[in-house]
Amino acid sequence: MLQFDSLPSLPDGYANDMRQELGIKNGTTILLQPTRIVPRKKIERAIALARRMDTEYVLVVAHKAGDEEINYQIYFKEFANLIGVSFLCAADRFAYRRPVIMEAYEIFKCDIQPKGFKVIWFEDFISREIVEDVQKILCNHELAIEWAEKNYQLGCRYYSYQTLEKKLVTLLEQCTGNL
Repeated sequence: MLQFDSLPSLPDGYANDMRQELGIKNGTTILLQPTRIVPRKKIERAIALARRMDTEYVLVVAHKAGDEEINYQIYFKEFANLIGVSFLCAADRFAYRRPVIMEAYEIFKCDIQPKGFKVIWFEDFISREIVEDVQKILCNHELAIEWAEKNYQLGCRYYSYQTLEKKLVTLLEQCTGNL
């Protein structure tokens, strides 16, 4: 559940100078991993995707590792460096209204995918076809906006606080007999 009823703010001075502040050149594609650096997120797959891209890119993880995951963060940085992937950690600098590339986990397959979200998804490994699909969406700005807007609207419909509130009220009414 997310707060979809208030749109992300337009880029401000803080967001506008992000590339310069992080040392990311204009024209460099940012591959955003909007998760914490924890093993169960399998960020190695994002490194593999980034390595296979034909464009100049940087992999940005949007949340820091917790203290308990510091060894994984060290491993992650060493692995990215070993295979030549540019990597940055830029906690809380992004609004996530972008196309989505993800591993198809069980809850996604059962509960999210059937709702019609536009997602490039893979199972177990990233094939050449997946890499090509990612490059296509990154190069087609209009399609990327279309996908992001559709996903945002579906998010509002199915996963907003307003939707949760309506479902909880209905459930409580049923439980208390106030139909």
